[in-house]
Amino acid sequence: MENFDLAIVGQGVLPGLVALLVRSARKDARILLLTADDEAGGRGLELMMVQHLAKPVRDVLDPAIVSEWPAYYRLRSGTRTRNDERVALLDPVQIWLELNQLAHPPTIVTKCGEVECVGHSLHWSAGAAICNEAIDLRPWTSGLADTHIVAIEASARLDLPVVSDPASSLDAEPGDILHWIPLGDNRMAVRHWPPAEGRGTNPGVAVDDPLMNNAKIYQLLNGIVEE
Repeated sequence: MENFDLAIVGQGVLPGLVALLVRSARKDARILLLTADDEAGGRGLELMMVQHLAKPVRDVLDPAIVSEWPAYYRLRSGTRTRNDERVALLDPVQIWLELNQLAHPPTIVTKCGEVECVGHSLHWSAGAAICNEAIDLRPWTSGLADTHIVAIEASARLDLPVVSDPASSLDAEPGDILHWIPLGDNRMAVRHWPPAEGRGTNPGVAVDDPLMNNAKIYQLLNGIVEE
């Protein structure tokens, strides 16, 4: 089995962003990225709160940002409240390009299926590897999103994104995640993630290097800490 310094497991844009962040700090680290998506980064546009991100994280994100606005948050009461903190629309294709343009790009395995970790051994449907450390992002990224592009009436034009996400609102309750994303020309993208067991919980992977701590990286990417 091939040996790696770090394995990152998850779906969507977050695993790729974490890989870019780790690479910026550890130039020579041997990184394995395992994703259930057909392509690294997934295929759907994703929203992320960016206003309070630390500069190193923002530097990693900038090439992938398509648009940036304030946003509305949909509360469980059904009402919407505007939040002027910046929300960015990320392009997964750009994440893939950034990963592959690195001097030492990570080894990327797509359509990996279920991943089992036993000690330092990782096993998936078509392979296995030995990894010194692992970042398991599946509790935050599990579940594939449905994406639909829909037309909207000119009178109901959507100028700002609307986020219905239990992780982003104090008044939210566990359940589906929905993003309504304005695309211009009276169109919007609707992205839907069904409830996933364990989403939003700390996977509990503790490592010696604080940079590789799951909770710290998640907090860093979500602007909870500054360094």
